[in-house]
Amino acid sequence: MRTFRAGSTRSGKNAEDLIKQAFRSYKYSEEKYLSADSAYCNQTIIKTCMSIGVKFTIVANQATTSWRDQIKNIT
Repeated sequence: MRTFRAGSTRSGKNAEDLIKQAFRSYKYSEEKYLSADSAYCNQTIIKTCMSIGVKFTIVANQATTSWRDQIKNIT
């Protein structure tokens, strides 16, 4: 049975664990996709997706995440 996190849970908290859990039944070679918002725009999430073979897109606003300033840290 699936459970939901409390509404007061901070966005993106333990997201890497949630991603791994969501894709655990897939083989690395199987196609897997993740679409996420700026809460998932960080190095840990990107590395997690890459490590389990998930193709992903993350929508992030430069004004609130400053992702351009961090690109060297996440690639």
